[in-house]
Amino acid sequence: GQKQELERMRAELQTLADAGEKRQQLLAQCDQAAQRVSELHALKDLLKEYETRKESLSRARHNCAALSSSYGESSERYLRLHQAFLDEQAGILAERLTEGTPCPVCGAVHHPTPARLSAYAPGREELETSRQEAELARQKAERAARETEGLRAECNARMEEAQKRGQTLLGTGSVEECAAVLPGEIESSVNTLNELKSRLREEESRSARRETLSGKLPCMEEEMSAQTHTLQELEKRIASLRAQAESLKTQLQGMVLQFSTGEEAERACADLTKQIGEIRKEVSEAEQKLTETREENRNWQRKRSRSADSLTNSERASASLRAGLRGTHFWKPESLRTRKH
Repeated sequence: GQKQELERMRAELQTLADAGEKRQQLLAQCDQAAQRVSELHALKDLLKEYETRKESLSRARHNCAALSSSYGESSERYLRLHQAFLDEQAGILAERLTEGTPCPVCGAVHHPTPARLSAYAPGREELETSRQEAELARQKAERAARETEGLRAECNARMEEAQKRGQTLLGTGSVEECAAVLPGEIESSVNTLNELKSRLREEESRSARRETLSGKLPCMEEEMSAQTHTLQELEKRIASLRAQAESLKTQLQGMVLQFSTGEEAERACADLTKQIGEIRKEVSEAEQKLTETREENRNWQRKRSRSADSLTNSERASASLRAGLRGTHFWKPESLRTRKH
C-alpha cells in the first residue's frame, strides 16, 4: 500500500545518504586518467614523428653520401684537367728554350730535360667548365650535409624526448620498448578512464535520486496524511448520517401516538420521511465520494510504485483530488424539533 511505498522510499533514501561524497574524488581520478591517456597518445605521436624523422635521416644520409661521392669525382676530374693544362703550358714554354739561354721561369741556362707537350691538353674553356661543375657538386654536397645534420639533430631531440616521456609514463627509457608496450598501455588506460566515467555517472545518478527523494518525500507524506484524514472524515460522516437515518426511522415509528389526529401524524410522518430520504441521499453521495477517493488513492499508489520519474504527475493528481474534496459541501441536518401538543 501507500504506507509500504513510503517506507520503501525512506529506506532507499537511507541507502543514498553518502551519495555525492565520492563525486569530487571520482572527478579528480577522471581528470588524472584523461591526462594520462592524453599523454600516452602524445607519446605515440612523438614516436611516430621520431620514426618519420629517422626514415628521412636515412634517406638524407644516403643522398649526402651520393652527392659527396659525386663531388669527389668532379673534383678529381678538375684536378686532372688542371694538371694537364699546366703541363701543357710548361711544354709550350720548353719549346722556346735554347741551350745557354736562361729559362724565364727558373733562370737555368742548361735545359737537360725540358717539358714535353701532353697528348691531350684541355683548353681554358673546358677547364673552367670542369671547375664550375666541381664547385656546384661541392655546394650540393655541403648543403646535403647541413640538411642531414639538421635532421640528425631533430631525430636525436625527438628520441631524447621520447625516452624521457617513456621513462616517466612507462618506466622505460628505451624507444623500442616504449613502442612495444605503448598500445597495450593506451588500451588499459582508456578502459580505466571509461570505468571511472561510468562510476562517476552512477554517483551523480545516486546524488540526483537522493535530491529527488529528499524533495518529494515530505510532499508525499503530507499528501498521504491529508488523504488519510479526508478518508477518515468521510467515513465518520457516513457513520453519522447512517446513525441519523436510523434515529429518524425510530422516531417515525414512535410518532404516531404523539399526534391527536391522523392528519397531523401523516404530515409529521411525511416530513420525517422526506428528511430520511434526504439523509439517505447524502449517505449515498458520501459513499460514492468515499469510493472515488479510495480509487483515486489506489491509482495514486500504483503511479507512485511504477517509477520515481512519475512523482510529479502523481502529485498533480493528488492536488486535483484535494481541490475536489475542498469544493464538496456535505449536508448537515438540523436538530429535529418534536412537536408538542
